[in-house]
Amino acid sequence: MAETMSAELPRISATNITPSTDEIHVWTNVSERPTGDDMDNEREKSIVYNYLCRLEEAKRWVEAMSQSSLPAVTEGMEESLANGIVLAKLGKAIAPSISNRIFDENEEHYASKGLHFRHTDNINIFRDAMSKVSLPVSFYPETTDIYDKKNLPRLIYCIHALAMHLSKLGKAPKIDDLEGILKFTEEEMSAMQMALDGYGIKIPSFAKIGGILAAEISEDEALHHAAILRINQALDEERPVICLSHDGFIFRFAQCIRTNYFLYNFASLIQE
Repeated sequence: MAETMSAELPRISATNITPSTDEIHVWTNVSERPTGDDMDNEREKSIVYNYLCRLEEAKRWVEAMSQSSLPAVTEGMEESLANGIVLAKLGKAIAPSISNRIFDENEEHYASKGLHFRHTDNINIFRDAMSKVSLPVSFYPETTDIYDKKNLPRLIYCIHALAMHLSKLGKAPKIDDLEGILKFTEEEMSAMQMALDGYGIKIPSFAKIGGILAAEISEDEALHHAAILRINQALDEERPVICLSHDGFIFRFAQCIRTNYFLYNFASLIQE
């Protein structure tokens, strides 16, 4: 029986295999296979598109927080931040206790004569505000990054970090995620590619912001920061009842009781 079955089974050899012409395998033609340059170009386009999305997200968040209007991201939005005016307005919005005046608030000097060294005062207001809301210093851009436009992507990265930080504290809305929604022309993509090439830097990974914040600020610390912000605001507005009723205040009060340094910690909390 075994011999009969063996005789009936067809033998397969290289001579009786007929290649199918009904289906052409992908990249059968070597010339159709993407080259290293093709893949590099696609990667660069992806980086540019993602950065344009991050720009638009930052633009909308800053406009909402500062009650200001910025140019389109493809028409000089980044450069318009160099005078620090909108950044200072953002700073005062997130840290109302800052009393410094904004230089050239109506942008009359900037419109007629361009940047003035006193515009750096506005950038300092922004940096002071970030300190008051306890954003980790590692996110801060240098003044020259903004004023001299040496590294504006670092500023955009900072704005995203600030938005996420304040959102976690309940002090600001979340920043939008517009990736996959926004569309840009080839000309706009090319112009941004040239601008990014001009910086000569590697674009920071915006996706890692949340992890960095989590590593630098624990959940307890975040609650503490939120409590301090709320308490200081209540005291500034002469509303001590609101101050004492804040959950974060009670949380910190309970924490102090559980330590051997109750008086010291409680005094520190009041001073902050």
